[in-house]
Parts: sequence; C-alpha cells; structure tokens
Amino acid sequence: MNNTPIFHYPVFLNLKDRPVLVIGGGVVATRKIQTLLQSGAKLTVISPELTPKLIDLGKQHRINIRQRSYRHGDLRGFFLIFTATDHVTVNQAVADEAKKAGICINVADHSAPGDFIVPAMFSEKDFTVAVSTHAQNPALAAATRDRLQNIVKINNAPGNNKMKSDKIMNLGRLQTEIATLKKKGKKVIFTNGCFDLIHVGHVRYLTEARSLGDVLIVAVNSDASVRKIKGEKRPIVSQAQRLEVLSAFWFIDYLILFSGHTPKRLITTLTPDILVKGGDWALDQIVGREHVEAHGGKVVRIKMVKNASTSSLIDRVLARFQQ
Repeated sequence: MNNTPIFHYPVFLNLKDRPVLVIGGGVVATRKIQTLLQSGAKLTVISPELTPKLIDLGKQHRINIRQRSYRHGDLRGFFLIFTATDHVTVNQAVADEAKKAGICINVADHSAPGDFIVPAMFSEKDFTVAVSTHAQNPALAAATRDRLQNIVKINNAPGNNKMKSDKIMNLGRLQTEIATLKKKGKKVIFTNGCFDLIHVGHVRYLTEARSLGDVLIVAVNSDASVRKIKGEKRPIVSQAQRLEVLSAFWFIDYLILFSGHTPKRLITTLTPDILVKGGDWALDQIVGREHVEAHGGKVVRIKMVKNASTSSLIDRVLARFQQ
C-alpha cells in the first residue's frame, strides 16, 4: 500500500454563475456555503435538516433548497459537488456517483475519496491567501492562515501608511483620532515605556501587543521622566531620537510623549480597549487597570524576553569594553 501523501495542485476557480451542489445542511455545510456564495456560484443544497442560517438564505432566495435526503441522480447538471453529511454511506454514494459522472467532488470529512480539498483561506481587499498541508494537518494549515491573516491586518491597519512624523501626536489630536477609530469599531491597544536602547525584547513585545487589536498607541517617557525612574545617567538616547526610531516601526500606529511618572492621565483620557504591560508587572500594580476594566476593556501582560533590556545591554557593553 502506498502511503505517500497526495500532492494537490493549487488552483483558484471562477465559479460565477456555475451550478454547484452541496449535500448536507449542518454546520460544516453552512460554512462552505457562506464561502461559496462569495464566489457567485449558483448554489443548491440537499439535506433533510438545515441550520437556521441555511433556512434564512433559502428565504432570501440566495440558495436553492431541496429539503430531503440525497438520491442517486441528484448530481446531474452540476459543475462541482461538495458533500458534508455525517453519514459515511451517503458520502461514499455521492462520491461514487460523482466519479462515474466525471464531476469533481469534495468530501468534507475525507470519509470517501474526493478529487480536491478546500484549503484554509482568507481574503483581504484585492487578494486571497490559501494554505494547505495536503489534508495531512488541517490544524496546522488553519493556524498558519490565522497567523498570516493577522500580519495582513496589521500591515493594512490605519496608520501604517502615515509618514513617520504623523504618528507622533499631542494628547488633543490623538484623542480625536482615537474617538474616530473607535466609532469605526477599531480595537485600541495602549502601552508605555522608556524604549531607550531598542532591542529584540522591545520588538517582540510591541509586535505581540499590536496583534491584540487594530491600533497600537505607544506612550514614551520623556527624558526628564526617564531620569526620575532610571537615574541621572539615563536615558542614553534622547526623547526626540527615541520617538523617531519607534515611528519607523510598522507595528506602531501612534506615539505620544509624556513627562509624568506614570501614563495615568493618558489612559483615563484615551480609554483604550486593551492595556498592555510586561509580564513582570503584578496586576494590582498596573496603572490604569481599574479605569480600563471599568469601561469594558482588559489588561494583558506579555512575557518578557529573558536578558533583553537596556540595562543588560549597557552592562554587557561596559563589561566587554572595559577589559
């Protein structure tokens, strides 16, 4: 017996106005039908039982429903077949008829041989991404799709086409921007820090923070604020240069400088949906937590990268060059 995985040839089909048959009326069939409708296919559904969504689509005349069990001969005249029932014998019978008729078929649970598989996919604006593991690991395909979709959303998010200087705002202007974005349903993330010598810990932290929503605001401690927190020898990099470096990162949408010991005033004014801090912070020590949670938001702590900090960088440089 040959256990070599089948290589599936990737292709995008034009199904506009093509007759497509879906056998099955459950959750899996409904999910397939909703995607197929986006392609413009003329859909017929055969199933004795239907989800409320399919019944509603039938009432809207968006799909043709035959509310009964599959019968031999039902496939006649269709360009493409999908079978998504819970019955192995039905799926096998449909697959056998499709093979004899020369019609390509997809069997959702692979309980019978099919001619093609449906990849994990998503569409954003003018392009579609499809991921397949050739039916060997659907969970991995779905996870890869989700990761790619998140990257695409981040790159297409509000603010990523702005000039670097446009990201740096005062509180009044930023408050107006955020109010507009919230009305559009955008999820706003807020975090803060000194960001003195930028390192991998900063990049991973900010990238993960950005993945939690749609818009990332980074509040940066002023030089005077850093000195109060870190001591007179800090910061190494001036506030103007720190803001310029951070503004070059695509995962940051807005930057604001603050001079206080904490960003409490910014948080209470902007009321972000998600407040992000490092995993080394205790929840009861996170400034602004109560305000954010009282307004329906949440606090997320992100695990820090071990030995990645401005202080450790300074220590390593001194140790190496003082020898």
